[in-house]
Amino acid sequence: MASTQNVADDVPRVITVSFFVNALKAVDAITGTVELDFQLYASWVDKDLIGVSVDERPPYDEESRKLDDTRPCCYNPKLEVNNNVSLETLWCMYPPAHQGVETGTVIWGARYRGCISNDMDLAMFPLDSDSIAISVGPKDETNDKAIIKIDEKKHGFENAPGDRIKKSNLAEWSVDVPCVRLGLSGPTGSGNYYSNIEFCIMVHRNFLYYVWKVLAIVYLLIVSMFVIFVMDPVEDFADRINICLTLILAAVAFLYVVGEQLPKVPYLTLLDKLLLISFFFIFLGGVETLVAFLVKTHVDGDGDNGKMDGGNLHVKIDRYSALAFPLVYFGFSVYYLGKGLRYRMNLINNKDSVEYKRQLALDSKLKTEDVDTEKKEEKKREAVNPLLLNPMFKKKKPSNSNSNSNSNSNSNSNGNGNGNGNGKKKIRRKSTFVEKLQGISDKKLSSDDVIADEQEELEIEVEKALGNQNGMGGGGGSGRNVLMGAGGGGAARRRSSLVASAKY
Repeated sequence: MASTQNVADDVPRVITVSFFVNALKAVDAITGTVELDFQLYASWVDKDLIGVSVDERPPYDEESRKLDDTRPCCYNPKLEVNNNVSLETLWCMYPPAHQGVETGTVIWGARYRGCISNDMDLAMFPLDSDSIAISVGPKDETNDKAIIKIDEKKHGFENAPGDRIKKSNLAEWSVDVPCVRLGLSGPTGSGNYYSNIEFCIMVHRNFLYYVWKVLAIVYLLIVSMFVIFVMDPVEDFADRINICLTLILAAVAFLYVVGEQLPKVPYLTLLDKLLLISFFFIFLGGVETLVAFLVKTHVDGDGDNGKMDGGNLHVKIDRYSALAFPLVYFGFSVYYLGKGLRYRMNLINNKDSVEYKRQLALDSKLKTEDVDTEKKEEKKREAVNPLLLNPMFKKKKPSNSNSNSNSNSNSNSNGNGNGNGNGKKKIRRKSTFVEKLQGISDKKLSSDDVIADEQEELEIEVEKALGNQNGMGGGGGSGRNVLMGAGGGGAARRRSSLVASAKY
């Protein structure tokens, strides 16, 4: 065996990868890990192994080397789980019955059990969702040497065998349909990028537990607080204050119970906002009690000279508070709950929504088109059409001595209509509300229009250049006439090849 590397080193080797998840066992929000059991399969073609039987092949890796075998190992991408925390390898093998002798195909498989890292966004807790990502990539092969490809026989179609979860022990979560994503990880300290693949499992929290055992009880406590408005502000002042203080202590207990199940995040969750609103309104109930007490004792006196149409001010305060407190409190609750439900429905029903893509990107380290928008825009700005940068195809300033060239340039600028020659700026269309939910922003539409303008400008420049070349060879005719003449076939073919090279 002379060489174990590809003959064409400039062409990256394609690694086909597939997944199969046996079980989802636990999602730990405090430690930021997920316990699961899954299988990983990969296949690639080694040209040095074409026609070599399985028994005569060199060792695949050092672990499978025999004692008397001193040959160098075959090509191995050394795939690894990038977000591994405590994975245990149950088995790892190259099944002999599945190796491709005639094609030089190598089949590899492994089974892992343990924990992987998992970043969670708890801003919408308990109406939140989580994207569990198994990130896999080669250990040493950069993206110019190895490219990972999705196994289309296992993923990407309805009822695909790889897009299923065999067993789920997550009582608190409901599992959505998985998906597989490709991208680049990096850059590393040396500036290298690596081709990676991620198996993403979207899970949605079953929130009814928190609705019945937390929110429902808190709402009952708040409703019971409203009875203070029918109590006398002077005779029952102590009872009204005691009710408010007791309810605050009870609501704080719920906050600690919920906090034990979540990490100490630097932002407020949806449930935190609802509980803090409850604390605030209970506190306002105590403030209203004090105000009604002071108004009755210092403004209304003992009430003997007061009148219902303006004298009993403390009665009006209690009446208005009894009406305003429930409306404002439940109004805030409906607003925040509606916001959380709308976010949840977009995640479940619209896989093209901004919320869904943002949730996928949260636990992803890949540089993909949907996630790294700034990188994509930078590449578009840098990827200028090469023909436009070539001095041969750049626009030449018209000289005063050549009147024919001036007339031709003026006619071309007038023929462009709404181009740059008339000084008018094109009006860019704004994205609609539905397009924004699908992830189509104003910047995306604007960049598409810019690309179309560049393509149109490129075709004009190529046509001009070819017309000038043919015109010099054929007697100075215009480029459009030459293309239609006897030499037009070759010029048209050259124009199409130039445009095609610019596109790719």
